Amino acid sequence: MNFERFEGQKTGESIFGASNVMDWKKVKAKDIKGKVLNQVEARKLKEALLVDSKGFYYKGVISLGEAIFSISRRQYSWATVKLYYSLFYMLRASLACNGYGFLRNFRDLYYYNAKENEKFLIPEDKTDHKGTIKLFIKIYAFDDKLQTNNINGENPYLWLMEKREMINYKSNTFVEPGIPDFWNEINESIKDDNLNRWLNRYIYDKSFIYCFLEEHACLALPLKRLLLTQKDMIAACQSTILSTDQQEYIKKILPSRRKKKDLDFLKLLIV
Repeated sequence: MNFERFEGQKTGESIFGASNVMDWKKVKAKDIKGKVLNQVEARKLKEALLVDSKGFYYKGVISLGEAIFSISRRQYSWATVKLYYSLFYMLRASLACNGYGFLRNFRDLYYYNAKENEKFLIPEDKTDHKGTIKLFIKIYAFDDKLQTNNINGENPYLWLMEKREMINYKSNTFVEPGIPDFWNEINESIKDDNLNRWLNRYIYDKSFIYCFLEEHACLALPLKRLLLTQKDMIAACQSTILSTDQQEYIKKILPSRRKKKDLDFLKLLIV
């Protein structure tokens, strides 16, 4: 298995003349912050980000598929973590395919808009996750349907991040065989084999209301974010996003994948 670094990161480093780790260590913060992109550099970064966006999208789809499989087995702790990661990867994918990228210089993090005359800027938060979420909130505050309301007074993306942190870092163990309070509604539905009913209800909900209800948001929010990111990706890529092998793998990880009632959900994922 060959593990490649992000194309946007490699291209960003090359703009500063760095071809290896030692070169990159020599680049100073003042050189990065003062750098203005020329036309060629902006084009190279945008092309690199488009490649990265497909990888982020695939990670998001896989995370969502695995989360749904976990939910079908009532493994809600791990499902919550995976749903958060699906959301995070979809936000990265939307940012990348629209030309927004990050450049990490060891402990320092920068972001940029891959356009001529744009500069490398310092995000509100230097961690990869919160930095991504807060940048997305900042850029798309007025253009994102998932930010038109809140969950208990909090931005939906930050709300789900907190749920993940609560399970991953603030609890000494997973809750199973118990049920987290914010999963009670869906858990009751699963008893009647209605998980697919809820998935389809979320998919076709034009009001986005379930994304702001605590008892549904953990699943509805990442699912709706996938739909919105998918539109971004199709517009940017002008082609199929996932390879045939990736599409076939996604089919294998979904529960009850041969049932006819799963077709709407499969069509949603396989693009």
